[in-house]
Amino acid sequence: MSTIGDLERRAGIGGSPAERTAFWRQFHHFEGQAFLSAGPAELRRLIAAREAEPDGGQIRVLPVVAVKHCPP
Repeated sequence: MSTIGDLERRAGIGGSPAERTAFWRQFHHFEGQAFLSAGPAELRRLIAAREAEPDGGQIRVLPVVAVKHCPP
């Protein structure tokens, strides 16, 4: 069983209070169990989408390519 923090990290939600609040605020209109169900369901959806990406949702550092300018 995963914690909410684990799900947030796997879903790509930032760890700062502002980033976490921004994610959870979208569910503020739900009450009780609906609130407790909607957040984790969205986190699981985001995780599935990230894992479906060819690179597994990982950020890759791309090489810098030098550009030569040709005279006009």
